[in-house]
Amino acid sequence: MSQFRHIGIGDASFIADEDLSASSNRYKWVAPTASVAGNVELCTGASLPTPLGILQNSPCAGEEARVKILGFSKMRVNTIQRGDTTSASTVQVSDYLMVASTADGRKAGGAASPAWARALEAVASGSAIIEVLILNNGGANVVAAS
Repeated sequence: MSQFRHIGIGDASFIADEDLSASSNRYKWVAPTASVAGNVELCTGASLPTPLGILQNSPCAGEEARVKILGFSKMRVNTIQRGDTTSASTVQVSDYLMVASTADGRKAGGAASPAWARALEAVASGSAIIEVLILNNGGANVVAAS
């Protein structure tokens, strides 16, 4: 069972640029919009790859979006690896996580993958909400284990 940790870093307030009210959008990666300062939208991998943080609520367009930008958070994670919908890779504790095209977290795929968080729980298959540590380190590339 998940044990949520808190280190005193609160959520940052932004405005939802799009309707994020579906419960499936909570705990996904969001990024600043290019059109309106202070607004956020879901990350979409290659076309919008640089996240700001993880959405903590489910706002409608124009409502307050609470975003965790650093520290511990829950995050939606899926085990689909590198955009291939036919194969999966388990997520282990301490794995580095990147942003999938669905705004979920997924296991970083090697030395060229930008890591935005580390898993604090494992996912064997499918998708789940797990606890992570947000690194928010500018997308430093993962160094392959030796």
